[in-house]
Amino acid sequence: TPKFTMNVINNYDATLKDVVVLGRVPFAGNKDVATNADLGSNMNLNLNTGVSVTGNESGSVKVYYSTNGDATKDLSNTANGWTESTDNIANAKSYMIVFNNYEMVKGSTFTFSYKTNLPANLDHNKSAYENYVVTILMEILLIVQQQQKLELQQEVEPL
Repeated sequence: TPKFTMNVINNYDATLKDVVVLGRVPFAGNKDVATNADLGSNMNLNLNTGVSVTGNESGSVKVYYSTNGDATKDLSNTANGWTESTDNIANAKSYMIVFNNYEMVKGSTFTFSYKTNLPANLDHNKSAYENYVVTILMEILLIVQQQQKLELQQEVEPL
């Protein structure tokens, strides 16, 4: 049973918010989440466990699954077919991890993992690739120096 384990670390100087992981499990014909390029998978590795997440002590997390291999992170788009249920986990092609009220400070990490089934009696030259992207909101403090001109007017009384 292959286990996929991914570690995400904040190497930015800023605190990250609204962290979302959108990924594809290994299945024939899967595509890169960011570029939509074919990953070269020519076999299916079905999930046999849900995605587990550790290391997010300051926030809660929800994991969603979809049978849509091209699902986007839009939860309101019904075509994506997102569900929190693991009842149909073997048919999931996409997963999404959504952190709520979680601030990922510089240097902090979280790990997510899942297990898949390896088909029996594999032929030669079979490959399977998994792929994910992490999207974030990063607050950048911009300091704008505003130059103000103070004009003083002096009233002079006639003598």
